[in-house]
Amino acid sequence: MKYINYPVGAIEAAWRARAETAASTAAQMSVEAAKVYVASRSEIWSDLKPALEALSSGKCWYSEAKDRVSFWHVDHYRPKSLYPWLAFDWRNMRLCGGMPNIAKSNDFPLNDETNRATGASPSTALEVPLLLDPTQWGDPDLLTFNGTGEPTCADPRDQVAALRVKLSVKLLNLDTEKLCEGRRDTWRSCERRLKDLRGTVEAQRHQNNTDAGDRLKDLCRDLDDLYDEESEFTATAWACAKELNAEMIVRLAKEVARSLD
Repeated sequence: MKYINYPVGAIEAAWRARAETAASTAAQMSVEAAKVYVASRSEIWSDLKPALEALSSGKCWYSEAKDRVSFWHVDHYRPKSLYPWLAFDWRNMRLCGGMPNIAKSNDFPLNDETNRATGASPSTALEVPLLLDPTQWGDPDLLTFNGTGEPTCADPRDQVAALRVKLSVKLLNLDTEKLCEGRRDTWRSCERRLKDLRGTVEAQRHQNNTDAGDRLKDLCRDLDDLYDEESEFTATAWACAKELNAEMIVRLAKEVARSLD
């Protein structure tokens, strides 16, 4: 999971106007009639998919995977079954792969259930969600990954953080073997190249070795690709760099690679 900058400017004014009209219409209906109406207007949030996809370089906002063989879902962070008044609010929508969205369903645990918003009291200001939110500063940083691709808490000493990560992984199915395999492959690719780059630099430090220089360039290009924001599982890639104390090496490699273009 990486932080997603989600500005109002990313959403077309025409879409916002259409969504606001639908929300106003639903607000004038009875609870049951509104539920039927909301369900019948799913094309509104479906039409938001391209804008959401552009914000994450075509990756699920929760898993950082590219959903190549199935349809994207638009997840309502606060489920529309519990928060029907937010069904058409773009700020409540997240691009999501089918598997995490289906797994999440209508679950939305809070730190204190007595503060849950209701139709009669719709403000969510007092809510403290336990589900990690990729659009909130600090939330994605609580989730990290190890060399086997498994999701873990970045600060297990923080009991609330540990609980939020545990619940988020469970609710979104972020620990499936398919996802872990993808992260594991990314970790191994990063680890191999970071160690190779470090070893090559040390070996030719006081030498003028053309072959080694070419090898360094190739490694820098590879690392630039692995750590590119459009690549899958970049949070895993950075976790690997942190584990190897190689974060500065990654930044330098990216600078070198871009100077070669």
